[in-house]
Amino acid sequence: MPGKVPNMRGYLGNFLQVSGGREYIVQVPGSANARLDDEALAALMNWLVMEMGPNVPANFKPYTAAELAVLRLKWLRSPAETRQHLVSEINRRGLGQKTR
Repeated sequence: MPGKVPNMRGYLGNFLQVSGGREYIVQVPGSANARLDDEALAALMNWLVMEMGPNVPANFKPYTAAELAVLRLKWLRSPAETRQHLVSEINRRGLGQKTR
């Protein structure tokens, strides 16, 4: 959604390289409240991570339904603030492409 949802193409893998990033991409609205069961959402998240690369860490472990069941219970209170914190850390560490 333009203006509301940031474009993650080329940047999603960066989030997997900082503390809290793996959780963030599941806990944001749209993921956490998706009308998919945990298994289907795990499959979708794994596809997105690989499709939206190229900065996926070599040690990436695919999401599991059990992991998503836990993460989806903890919605983010301030997704934009959390994202800004993660983006600052990504950019500070010089990971991959400059993340917006």
